Amino acid sequence: MNKCVTPVVLCGGSGTRLWPVSRKQFPKQFAAIVEGKSLLELTLNRLTGSQVFNQKAITFVTAEAYKFLLLDILKKNNILGRVILEKYAKNTAIAIALAINNCDPSEVIMICPSDHYIPENKKFSKMISDGYDLVIQEKKLVTFGIQPNYPATGYGYIKAGGKLESHGYHVNRFIEKPDLKGAQDLLKNDKVFWNSGIFLGQCSVFLEAFKKYATDIYSAAEEASRQSKVTEDNGITFIFPDPDHIKTTKKISVDKAIMEKSPNLALIPFYGNWSDIGTWPALGDIAVSDIDGNVIDGDDITMINTKKTFVYRSVGGRPVVCIGLQSLVVVDAGDVLLVMDKNDSENLRKVVEHLSEIGKSYTECHQRGYRPWGWYDVIDSGDRFQVKRICVLPNQSISLQKHVYRSEHWVVVSGEAEVTKNDKTLTLRQDESVYIPIGTVHRLSNKKSFNLEIIEVQTGSYLGEDDIIRLEDNYGRVS
Repeated sequence: MNKCVTPVVLCGGSGTRLWPVSRKQFPKQFAAIVEGKSLLELTLNRLTGSQVFNQKAITFVTAEAYKFLLLDILKKNNILGRVILEKYAKNTAIAIALAINNCDPSEVIMICPSDHYIPENKKFSKMISDGYDLVIQEKKLVTFGIQPNYPATGYGYIKAGGKLESHGYHVNRFIEKPDLKGAQDLLKNDKVFWNSGIFLGQCSVFLEAFKKYATDIYSAAEEASRQSKVTEDNGITFIFPDPDHIKTTKKISVDKAIMEKSPNLALIPFYGNWSDIGTWPALGDIAVSDIDGNVIDGDDITMINTKKTFVYRSVGGRPVVCIGLQSLVVVDAGDVLLVMDKNDSENLRKVVEHLSEIGKSYTECHQRGYRPWGWYDVIDSGDRFQVKRICVLPNQSISLQKHVYRSEHWVVVSGEAEVTKNDKTLTLRQDESVYIPIGTVHRLSNKKSFNLEIIEVQTGSYLGEDDIIRLEDNYGRVS
């Protein structure tokens, strides 16, 4: 039998446990943290490397704010498909219901997170193939359990029931994330597995489950999908579900909404290598350590009399020197330095939440901000001024815009800039500059085949990113 599974990739999470590399505006699934690749790229490699998956119809669900981060990776990897963009983050139940409403009822879909590390692609494909048989032959919804190898308190668990005639088990029950003693007790049972968050089933069966056990989510997703706005970009379909039908929908996981209630749920164990890279120590665990148990990720890192320590240095970070350390995590993200005991990683989320509550902007965004036209680095800032290094990619341009509170001075470092200034168009080359007063309609464009880099000096009473009135934009953004 020819097996054809449509992957539905969930890539809208914020990943605060890998802060400060993962931040709200640039979460972990997009960051190149494993062998120079992002977890999303590794997920795409896994899906496009197997004949089980329909590689021309991969469906992605992500936040509107991540549209251009996702688009950049899709173009880089020559991936086509559907992208569903959520305005409001409401956990996995509504995200999956939206995806199902945009697939054919007869399609067999695999729902999977974008931030898991599963290096054994053949074992993964075999697991999905086994699940496919249960979906087609017995109309099952299938979940996949990971064989636990330590008492994890950061994962939910699934207890298997009786064995099925073909593959896998009935599901006895889902178990919430336990404390350490509870996790240790669970490991004594060989029929208890980590909940992978990966699900397989026919769209029509998923829809029936939503209709029966989560009527409000079923109705909201159906109506939001019916009133979606659809656009195309080089073979990629972007779907914007109507946000008014999602805004008041409750936040709930697909596990609690339908999976825990479904009587026809089956579990297939996965005995291969797996990690959700949920913490910095977990990232260190998949890397090769030196003779002292240290893991070093990045350049210009010196370790002296240091053991069992994980050090990560982002590109552009400072040189890192560790002397006399034991069992620590050290992460230099350029603008933020994290030093943490390995055994305290579960508290990182609480720290980030606290910093966000007291208004620290570095919980939200990096020193480097990514835009559809390129990126910028904040070099320096102070009272009434901010200095940025801006890179505009080939054949791209910022929006036609003006500011209410700030003026800007642009100096070209490399490349050639086409500058719109009110009703004039200027061409600037290396070492040439232009002044943009407050209220001036302006645009910066790169019409060449190589990058344009400028230094921008902002001055004014308010320098926030929201002081932009967009008059025209190539990427569909509004002020």
